[in-house]
Amino acid sequence: MSFRQRLRRLRQKAEEGGVLVHMQDGSVKVFDTMTVFSEMFLAQCDLLRDTARESEVLDAVRGATPESRSKFEEKFGPIAFTEYIITPMSRGGQVEAKILTEDGRVLRVLYEGDSEEAALVREGVSAGTDSEIPEELPRPPVAGRWLYADAYPPRGD
Repeated sequence: MSFRQRLRRLRQKAEEGGVLVHMQDGSVKVFDTMTVFSEMFLAQCDLLRDTARESEVLDAVRGATPESRSKFEEKFGPIAFTEYIITPMSRGGQVEAKILTEDGRVLRVLYEGDSEEAALVREGVSAGTDSEIPEELPRPPVAGRWLYADAYPPRGD
């Protein structure tokens, strides 16, 4: 058995049990599939808590080659995404967008209940699919306003 055959066989075994992320510097990082799923889920949970997750998996994908990154995002979804929190119309109908950016920052935008952007999000959610929601809604100063932790008024509930 030649060296190339051994190398090919070892590469196939490595790909069976994990997710390979080819880095731009030529190295390869390997992660367990369940670890990747859990990191992606926890990134969504942390986004809802207005924090960016420190994750070796997300950092590896940010530094991956374009081909490796597209393969990863095809299987596990994008690492930059938006979650929407929709207030009922009886309480104003505002839509808060929590955005995890490409570089790992968290942005929060509030669209007023009567705005076109809020209506687009509500329609997309009521249709049962995110395909109705544009990939990227306008951000301040075009539409909506930035939110910060101290900008929330105290709740009277």
